[in-house]
Amino acid sequence: MIDLLESVFASEGFMPHGHCYLWNSRLVLLHLISDGLIALAYTSIPLTLLYVVRRRKDIPFSWMFSLFGLFIISCGATHYMEIWTVWNPTYWLAGGIKALTAVSSVATAVLLVRLVPEALKLPSPDELLKAKESLEVAVAQRTAELRKANEQLQVELLERRRAEEGLRASQVNLAAAQRVAHIGSWELALTNLENPIENPLYWSDEMFRIFGYEPGQLEIRRETFFRAVHPDDRQAVAAAVAESIELKKQYSIEHRILLPDGRERIVFEQADILNDEKTGQALKMVGVTQDITERRALAEQLRQSQRMEAIGRLAGGVAHDFNNLLTAIIGNGELLLSRLTSRDPMWEELGEIVTAGQRAAALTAQLLAFSRKQVLMPQVLDLNVLVADNGKMLRRLIGEDIELVTRLGSDLGRALVDPGQMGQVIMNLAVNARDAMPKGGKLTIETANVELDEAYARNHVAVTPGRYVMLAVSDTGVGMDAQTQSRLFEPFFTTKEQGQGTGLGLSTVYGIVKQSGGNIWVYSELGQGSVFKIYLPRVEETVHRPEEIKSVSSEELSGTETILLVEDEEAVRNLVRSILERGGYTVFQASNGMEAMELVSRHTGRVHLLLTDVVVPKMSGRELAERVTASRPATRVLYMSGYTDDAIVHHGVLDAGLAFLQKPFRPEALLRKVREVLDASTDLTTVTRTEIN
Repeated sequence: MIDLLESVFASEGFMPHGHCYLWNSRLVLLHLISDGLIALAYTSIPLTLLYVVRRRKDIPFSWMFSLFGLFIISCGATHYMEIWTVWNPTYWLAGGIKALTAVSSVATAVLLVRLVPEALKLPSPDELLKAKESLEVAVAQRTAELRKANEQLQVELLERRRAEEGLRASQVNLAAAQRVAHIGSWELALTNLENPIENPLYWSDEMFRIFGYEPGQLEIRRETFFRAVHPDDRQAVAAAVAESIELKKQYSIEHRILLPDGRERIVFEQADILNDEKTGQALKMVGVTQDITERRALAEQLRQSQRMEAIGRLAGGVAHDFNNLLTAIIGNGELLLSRLTSRDPMWEELGEIVTAGQRAAALTAQLLAFSRKQVLMPQVLDLNVLVADNGKMLRRLIGEDIELVTRLGSDLGRALVDPGQMGQVIMNLAVNARDAMPKGGKLTIETANVELDEAYARNHVAVTPGRYVMLAVSDTGVGMDAQTQSRLFEPFFTTKEQGQGTGLGLSTVYGIVKQSGGNIWVYSELGQGSVFKIYLPRVEETVHRPEEIKSVSSEELSGTETILLVEDEEAVRNLVRSILERGGYTVFQASNGMEAMELVSRHTGRVHLLLTDVVVPKMSGRELAERVTASRPATRVLYMSGYTDDAIVHHGVLDAGLAFLQKPFRPEALLRKVREVLDASTDLTTVTRTEIN
């Protein structure tokens, strides 16, 4: 290694440049090392400056750094040449590099002088500190402002979020309200009046449901809507829409639509035009469509119910007047018959009069049943037992060509009904079914426990949600159209030929069911048979039967007691007095309540029985009875009437402790009832109905 260095620095290898170094190898080494270190330093300095300038492009006068770096590199190159020329005599190259260095040095010096004023403008450390402090204050203020602005923005965002949530909730509530009310909303753009078919149409979800589709199931166009409108209503709907657009006014219309499955519905449609505020041009039509099918059905049910109520009041009033007349006719007829023998020439004619009166009494009894003015004796009853008890009679009634099928529900609930009246309901429905199956068929009687909910009650007038016992009677007969069904329960309405029926069978059924607190509905189509469904409120009491009243034999019908008779109809009053006097009773009579009270006040003896009509002038029968028994507690009371009201009967049920005789009645029935009331150990609630046999 030493030999190598000695050969490199041997003086004989130096170029003429070595003369400057006195041909001393140690001196040459000194210069070489110094030039080498200087050259390396000059090379690293511009590289460092270049790195700083590239990383910090925001430094002012960066071009000066670049020029200064070039100058330093040039200086470093001259030192590299000093080393090179020790062994290589390339003095021209060395001179050129020095010239380049001189140029960059002069340029740097000149530009640096010009840069001095700009450099002097740069802030001092104190100024920078003050600027920093000012900047910090400004930053703090701006930060506070930004924080406040951010808080305000958060509040606005929160309000906006709440508004959006409120909007979504409103939309959900609106959709729910539309679904409940069956109301859909829609919008029809009016941007292209020349070609209306191209105008887009928007439907809410409920609109899709009203027209029988799932929301968004298909693309809605104007022709989509008109295809769903019933063919018979399209012209009217199109005319209403066109007039609304032309005159820019509202329109409303009821029309029918056809669902995809062919069902027909009724809708109410209402819309208005929205105009541009500036130009007045129609922009769009907005409207609502409501499915009113159930509402129309309910309205029809209500009208039918009101019509039945009006007919019932009329029928009840007629029955009351007729019962008074029939009481006189039948009673006097039977009194006359009791004085004659079967060989008497008048016997047969009088018998016909009495028989005709009894048939008329049966008709008035049916009218009373329809008008819900008859007196019921309700019991807690198992309808399965009632159906089974009437089975044999039903089979004889319907004939051999009709099959009787019973489907009795297990664990059937109990109903509070009059067994005799409910048996009449089953018989009348069976007769109606038999007549609907002239060529034979099947009659089905079914019982079941049912729960009628709010939805069912909304679609059926007078129905209260709750637990019911259902009695259904169905047939496979000819069925009925809608018009027939609308009048089915009206008195004297019949589809049979003249003389084939009275038209009171189903009206009687209707009245008994309604008076029992139930409802009856019919479902029928032509050629598909009919189903009558009766719903009676379910009760929790156990089945029981009332204690039977001890009957009185014919030999025990007479008596010697004193009876106060109050009746405003003279013919009936005279008849009753005659019957009672023939039975051995002492009778005082009055035509109204005030006259009766005067008789009571003048009579010093005992009054054993007050026999009064429920409805008498100047004072009701109930009020008269209360006054009489207040002064004479031992006096028994027997009411009679051909028409009940709220004086002694509530919802068809006689008030507890009262006795009642239904007009018209036979003389024997009157005497028997009087004797039962007089001989009773306590006041018993008893009813004697019209005898029609």
